[in-house]
This record gives sequence, C-alpha cells and structure tokens, in this order.
Amino acid sequence: MRKILLVILVLFNFSLVKAEDKLVAYYPFTGNVNDASGNGNNGTSYGATLTTDRCGRKNGAYHFNGSSYISLPTKDFINSNYTYAMWVSFDNLNSVASLLNIGAKGGDQAIQVVPNGAGWAGGGYNTNGTLTGAIPGKYPSANRWYHVILTRNDSTARLYIDGQLEATGSTNNSSPSYASAPYYAMLGVRGFENIQFLTGKLDEVRIYNYALSTDEIADLYNSYECNKLVAYYPFTGNASDASGNGNDGTSYGATLTTDRCGKANSAYHFNGSSYISLPTKDFINPNYTYAMWVSFDNLNSVTSLLNIGAKGGDQAIQVVPNGAGWAGGGYNINGTLTGAIPGKYPSANRWYHVILTRDDSSAKLYIDGQLEAIGSTNNSSPSYASAPYYAMLGVRGFENIQFLTGKLDEVRIYNYALSMAEIAELYNSYECNSNKLVAYYPFTGNVNDASGNGNDGTSHGATFATDRCGNENSAFHFGGSSNISLPTKGLINSNYTYAMWVSFDNLNTVLSLLTGAITGKYPSANKWYHVVLTGDDSGAKFYIDGKLEAEGSFNNLSSGYASILYYAVIGATDFEYMQFLSGKLDELRIYNYSLSAAEVKDLYNSYSCNGNVITSINGQSLEENLFEVYPNPADSKFFVKYDKNSLTASKITVTNAIGKTVCTIEDAETMQNLEIQLSEQPSGIYFVSIKTVEGATITKRLLLK
Repeated sequence: MRKILLVILVLFNFSLVKAEDKLVAYYPFTGNVNDASGNGNNGTSYGATLTTDRCGRKNGAYHFNGSSYISLPTKDFINSNYTYAMWVSFDNLNSVASLLNIGAKGGDQAIQVVPNGAGWAGGGYNTNGTLTGAIPGKYPSANRWYHVILTRNDSTARLYIDGQLEATGSTNNSSPSYASAPYYAMLGVRGFENIQFLTGKLDEVRIYNYALSTDEIADLYNSYECNKLVAYYPFTGNASDASGNGNDGTSYGATLTTDRCGKANSAYHFNGSSYISLPTKDFINPNYTYAMWVSFDNLNSVTSLLNIGAKGGDQAIQVVPNGAGWAGGGYNINGTLTGAIPGKYPSANRWYHVILTRDDSSAKLYIDGQLEAIGSTNNSSPSYASAPYYAMLGVRGFENIQFLTGKLDEVRIYNYALSMAEIAELYNSYECNSNKLVAYYPFTGNVNDASGNGNDGTSHGATFATDRCGNENSAFHFGGSSNISLPTKGLINSNYTYAMWVSFDNLNTVLSLLTGAITGKYPSANKWYHVVLTGDDSGAKFYIDGKLEAEGSFNNLSSGYASILYYAVIGATDFEYMQFLSGKLDELRIYNYSLSAAEVKDLYNSYSCNGNVITSINGQSLEENLFEVYPNPADSKFFVKYDKNSLTASKITVTNAIGKTVCTIEDAETMQNLEIQLSEQPSGIYFVSIKTVEGATITKRLLLK
C-alpha cells in the first residue's frame, strides 16, 4: 500500500528553481543611472536623457542622441567570464553603434551593431581590432525593442537576440583582452576613442561575472513583462515568494500566527521590534502597486507596513497617529509623504486590506477596495535614493524606526499600477469561507477547470481515454513519460484536499514517499480507485474508496511548498522529471480546505455509472457531460427530464461541489419534467442525483452561472 498512498504526492508536486547569482551591476533606469544590484556601481550620464521604456512608462529608460553616453565604474567588470544583457531600440542604423564597451585601447569587450548588412556583433576586440561573433544578415530594424545578451566563458562566446542563440564563436581557451588600465566602461559609445555613438534607447542593463546558461537566459528574457506580479507572500508557513520570481523574504523576529480567517501559521505577527527583509531586485520600478492585509495591536506611533528605497527617497505605506490616518506615497529628500487621509484612522484588532498604486500621473490609496486618497505625481519618477536599497515589512528599514505592532498577510508587489477594476477584483477574491473548490477537472474532452476559477491545465503527452464508466474521451491516460501541468495561483494553501479517480497500468516503480503507509494495502492494476488526501493544521488523512486508511501528524506545522517557483503537476514530479504515472486519472478536485470524513464519503457516494435515468437537462441531451445553466436574475430554475419508470418512490437531491445537499425534491415519481429552483445558491458546480429502481444512485453534473 505504500505506493498507492503516495500517488497523490506524485500528482501534485511543488518545487523551486535556482535563483539569480553573481550579478555585479544592474541598471533598471527607473529615474536615474543607479546600480540596483547593491554593489555601488552607479553610472553617470553625459547628455543621455530619461525617456519612456518599452512598456510606455515614463522615465524608465535612457535615450542617446548620437553624442551622449553613460559612464560606469569598472572595478567589478574586468572578468575572465561575463554576461552583458540589455534592451535596445535604435532611432537609426546609419553607422557602427556601440551599446556597451568595457576595456581600453588595444583590447576591449563589446556589443555592437555593424551597418551594411553585417548586423549584430558581440565579443572581444583584440590588438588588431577584430570583433568576433557577427551575425551575417541578422540586422535589426529601427524603432523596435530587442533584448540582446553576450556571454563569454573559457571556451565560447555566444550572442543571443530575444532569448534565441544567434551566433557562437570560440575563445580558444584564452582570457579576454581588456588591454591596460585605465579602463573604460561605457554605454552608448566606444569610450576610449569617443566613436561609435548610439542613437536610440537602452534599458535594463545587467552585467554578470559569469556566463549565464541557456536556461538562465531564457528565464531572464521571459521574466520581462510590462504588467507583472513581481512578488507574492501568502505567508503559508514561511516568508517565501509564491510569484515564481524568487524574492523570498527573511524574518527577523516576526512570528507565524493565525490569519484573518483563523488559519494557523498563515500570517506574520510583528512585535514592535521585529520585521521581514525582502530582496529589492524587482522592486525599483517607476510604476507599482503594493497590496496587503493588516491588523494593528495598537496605534501609538507612526507605523510602517512596507518600505522600499533608501535614505533620501523611498516608497511606503504607513499609518500616522493623532488622526492623520492612513498614508501612502513617496518620501522625497525632505521627508514629505504624500497621500495621507485626514480622519480616516484605522482601529486596533481589525483586519484592513490596503493598496497603494503609483503611475506617471497619480498615486492612489485604497482601503478595503475603496479609493480613499489620490495625489498627483507630477509626471515625475518615484524616488528610491541610491543603492544599497532596502525593502522591509514592519519597519522603515534604513533608519530602523516606525516598527509595526500587529499582523500582516497576503502581501503583493506589482511593477505597474492596478486599475480600479483589478483592485475590486483582488479585494473581492479574498474569502474566509473554507468550503471552496478551487479547481475541478472532469476531463470531459479537455483539461479545463470546471470550477469557474480559471485554473485550466495543459497536457504534455497525456492522451484522452475511456473513464471508469466506459465513456470515451472522459479521462486522461499517462504513458509513463507524460504529464499535465496546472497553474498554481489558487493551489498554495495551508489546508487542502486532493481527490481523484486512478487506475494503474502497472505498479513496477515507487511513485513517491509518504509517512504513515498502510502495510498490506496494495492496489491492483487495471482497477479504478477513488483516492483523497486531506491536510490541515493537525495532520494529513488518506482515504481510499471513501474510507479512511491512514493519517499522520504535521505537529501543528503549516504545509511546506518549498520556495521560489512552484509547480502543480499531474502524473509526475515535474521538477525532477521522474516518478511518472502509467495509468489513468479522472475527476480531479482540489479544495482549499480539508474535507471531513463525512464529506469525503458523500463525494465518493456521489459517483455512479448508471446514467440512463436522466434524459436531459434544460433540453440538452445526455451526449453532454457537463450541463451549463444560465439563469437570469429573476429566474434561477432549470428543468430535468428523466425516465419516470426507472425511479423509486423516494426523492431527487441536488448537491454542491462538496457533497452538501442544497435542494431536495420529494415525491419525484409524480413528476416527469422536474423544475428545480436554485435562486439562493451561488454560481458553481452542482450534481443532480436520482435513485434507480435497483437502488443505485446516478448523478449528472451542471454548472450554474
């Protein structure tokens, strides 16, 4: 039985990928030429001017006019291996243009564009002036953004355009030539000769002291989105970032506590001297949204919830005492904070949802989904002062003041300003009702999520198959190397239930590991089983065919999902590409809470293969596997037609997605075309169940919209 108990863990695996390392300089160009890597390699502009970036954000890139440039310090740039990465857009391509150049006369490393059809070029100039790595015929167009990367290691130089490898050249196991000091590092010009000026824009310049791998380059290129969630902290047992961007936090004295829904280890408490430190690599943005839930123990002094920047300029959400109330916006060099809401003062021991947005024109502060304050940003860039930057929860970090005494939860940071509609949707998405089905995959001809939450899956080699009732294209078969990937946005929960039907082709390999296995309970091949795994603060329980078969304690620890980049995978441990399933799966359900034993039994009993009693729902024939009902606001009824001769003289029931009865029709045998009213029920999946004369329960599902 060890193997079947572990199949659930095979089907859903959450893991991590390695974070970025050895970045020696990073220039996001958000209002200045400062180095955001923390290494102090700030640049100096000589005539280059701030402009809109590729996303249309003001003061988010630099423009070079054909005689301007940016000078960089060189102390960290004279390396035997390296990566240079940047975004570029050309006004024109009339002459050789140097994007980045490091070295001195007689030897330098560079990325350039060479006219007359030679195109992109990257590599090392030797003493004869030869540049390796040109891409014949690969010539850029004007007024279009490109992402260009040059890497070099002991053996090879590689040039990538928009994430694709375009040129490779041998370095002959030699060291790159930088000639002799004094060295130059220049953007927009070949600095030591004052030639090859750029006419165009640069943005997001990064310099590493090693050669990024092909996978790292793909990750970097794909990470650039104009509107993106850059960090998300659900605080389900840790301070890890669930956005997939690797911005994990570190707690300094803040402790796990119950959240606003009463879930243990699902929020953090700050005691007036504790805080959580966050990395800043993705947070220095011209536009942003900061969102979180907060509850105050007391409000005796100025309290900082989130603070990003450095002394002399930072962005923050705060509460100011003495009636000033909520405040959000940017500190300027004089320490002035915009956006205070006079008279809107929070109370202690109450949860609030607070959001601060900023774009080119305005800063807006929302409390519990409502706009409460707005202020002009005067088309200026937000001030973050100079690196090293700080990003802190519960304190104004660079001065170690304004500590929070209270709780934080569900912290989100975006690199753009959410719209009012997006803010309303985010606020309304928070429910404390545990009884929620977050994903449901009936596998009726596709891998779509029928729960209404949009968690559609993607099949990677898994194929349609007959289900346990013999219905074609109503289950998925996994051939030992295939899987289905799922989004994770609603699946990272401290409490959960995973439920499904499974049939094994064979059981030749260990599928995964789970403590509390049941000795002697071993599944058979080519037999369908209904398996359910539940987890909550107290432990995990494993059910087979509706019966509890194993349980174990979590020792009151919250469920761990590792960190950085999460996966949800059906049929394999995707992050290791192993433990593949050979067999079938069907009727997969994921809940954000632990079903009770009674609910598990109800769910199991709701399944039947006797489907010929119900002949239609709202006129749709039984050829349909999932019926959709669209009631208007005044009439939420639907009609079920059935074979009257096949009914017992009992009743028809309608249950919701967790098996709870929401409607009962007595004396069903007297009505052949049954009207069912669900006006008091929310949208979702419901099941119509009828008893046959043999006593079997048959069920058809419908989606009420």
